[in-house]
Amino acid sequence: MKIRFILLFVLITALCLSFSACGDGETVDSNDALSDSALDTNAVDGTDTESTHTSDTLADTDPESTVKNIVIGNTDISNFSIVAPGDDAVALTIADYFAEKVKAFTGNEMSIVETAENSAAAVVIGNTAITPDFGIGEDEFIIKAEEDKLYISYDEGASAYQAVTAILDDVLFSDENAVEDTYSLSSDYEFIGKCGDYVIGDNEFNPFE
Repeated sequence: MKIRFILLFVLITALCLSFSACGDGETVDSNDALSDSALDTNAVDGTDTESTHTSDTLADTDPESTVKNIVIGNTDISNFSIVAPGDDAVALTIADYFAEKVKAFTGNEMSIVETAENSAAAVVIGNTAITPDFGIGEDEFIIKAEEDKLYISYDEGASAYQAVTAILDDVLFSDENAVEDTYSLSSDYEFIGKCGDYVIGDNEFNPFE
């Protein structure tokens, strides 16, 4: 009788261990399923991240940063070069200002050269071989457009930078004078003024005083 009881106990114990092993197997399978699910979720998250990044990039695009056109007379600024004497610091500073403005507006980089042919479209700054005699008076400057030329001339030794840039900011690079995205200067434009009228004292705003 005792032997039967012992055998029955051993059988029950064996069955319990068997069920426990089956349970462990199911747990492993469940973990595998969860792991696969996590991988799938990561894949979806990766796609979402890419989409979000693309949206952020588009959102960072400034709608105001559209390309603008600049026209002098009837000629697009992309056809112009800048002519400035290499030994005239005022002319070179104005040339840099003009080139930077054009690049900011249109994306075009203007070349700055010391000489050019009369037939070439050019922004002519200072006293060059192709600068007409405008009869500039003491401390005077002139900004004059003639067909495919824009002349910027001034009395030698005058502090012309402040005066010239102030006028160009008002008449060529001003949003108020633009038609849609085109900034233009008529072929008969002319302005004569005194450099001293635009100088703001002896400080950092007047580097040539």
